[in-house]
Amino acid sequence: MAPRQNTVLFRFNLSFIMLSREQRKEIKEVFAMVDTIGAGLLDGEALYKALRALGLEVPVAPAGIEDLLRTVGREQDGYIDIDDFQKIVSDLMLQRDEEDEEDDDSDRRRDAFRILAEDGRITLQSLRKASQAQGEAWTIQELTEMMNEADTNHDGHIDPVEFERIWKLAGL
Repeated sequence: MAPRQNTVLFRFNLSFIMLSREQRKEIKEVFAMVDTIGAGLLDGEALYKALRALGLEVPVAPAGIEDLLRTVGREQDGYIDIDDFQKIVSDLMLQRDEEDEEDDDSDRRRDAFRILAEDGRITLQSLRKASQAQGEAWTIQELTEMMNEADTNHDGHIDPVEFERIWKLAGL
C-alpha cells in the first residue's frame, strides 16, 4: 500500500462513530463482500458497487468517484482501504440524514405558513384568527408589531419568502 500524503498517525472519524452499531457492521460486511480477492482494497468500480449495495446515492460519472477518492486523499492511488470506505460511507449517510432533516423542516415551515395564511399570504386578520384559534391572547398592537417585523417589503402582508426569513431568525 502506497503511503498517503499528510499521513496522520491517529485518525479520529467522528462521523463513523455517530453511526449505529448495526450501520457500522453493515459497512464492514459490504466492504468484505465487494473486496472479492480479499486484498483489503477497493478500486473506483468496487467503491461504486459497495455504495449502491448500501443504498446510497452514488455519482454516476467517473469524476464523482474521483471526488470521493479525493475526500480521503486517494485520488492518485485509485483505491481505498476499509478506513477510507468507512469515512466515505459515514459522511454520505450523515449528509443524507441532514438533507432529510432539511426536507422535514421545509415541510413544517410550509404547513405553518398554510395555517397562518389566507389566499397565499399572512395578513393581520389571518394572524389574528390563527392566534385566537390557538388560544393566544395577543393584542392587535402585538400582532401589528409581529407583522411589521416580518413584512420587509412593507406591502401589508407576509409572503412565503418573508415567512421563511422570520422562521430562520426565530430559530425554528
